[in-house]
Amino acid sequence: MIILAFDTSGHESGVAVVKNNAVVGEISVNAKHGGNNYTHSETLLPAAENLLKFIGLTPSDPDYIAYTNGPGSFTGLRIGASSALGMAKALKIPAVAIPTLDALAYNVRHTGKNRCVVPMLDARRGQVYFALYYQDENGNLHKKTDYSVQKAVEVDLPEGCEMLFLGDGADSYKTEIMQIYPTALFAPPHNSRTRASSVALSALERINNSETLEMGLIYVRQPQAVRERACGGNNNRKI
Repeated sequence: MIILAFDTSGHESGVAVVKNNAVVGEISVNAKHGGNNYTHSETLLPAAENLLKFIGLTPSDPDYIAYTNGPGSFTGLRIGASSALGMAKALKIPAVAIPTLDALAYNVRHTGKNRCVVPMLDARRGQVYFALYYQDENGNLHKKTDYSVQKAVEVDLPEGCEMLFLGDGADSYKTEIMQIYPTALFAPPHNSRTRASSVALSALERINNSETLEMGLIYVRQPQAVRERACGGNNNRKI
């Protein structure tokens, strides 16, 4: 089985391929940190084409296309979803939508036990998208809350549980988090961003477990344009 996965939920454009239960290739580009300031629409499909070429596959070889479906950047999510669904339709193969926070939490699967894992995405204006997962004695993850958006300093988490935070939201509000949870742990940089390989492996797990493969986007809050209209059309408001 071959799975091609996309992630465009944040600043990075990520592409990965899983073949026979192994990650055989991955490309991640944070174009916002470069001088050209590329968009996802400019980087995603060229990255996918080059990755497939490097590992000796063609665009018609994948059996599934996986992609992050939110929460995250509204524009990024739409680009990733439309690219994945368009490719899946052209190839006549299934598409698998993976919630961004699930994929982010998957980065630390089997790296610890009996602790709480809190992936956070920076939602701007002091807010984060987050969910709470419990990592059992075998290192498996169990989602304990719905996907939410809230001010980082107001996130309510259980007491008496070792906390592991990850994601750009955790990085942005690390000082505030440490004031509330002084013993909190933070994932290292290579595991603290959504990775397309985790998207692909999450999709593989769902396929093997015969889970329902949903394709809708997860909007935890209304898109920016809708919020601007509700606030009188202030075009300078940011996410």
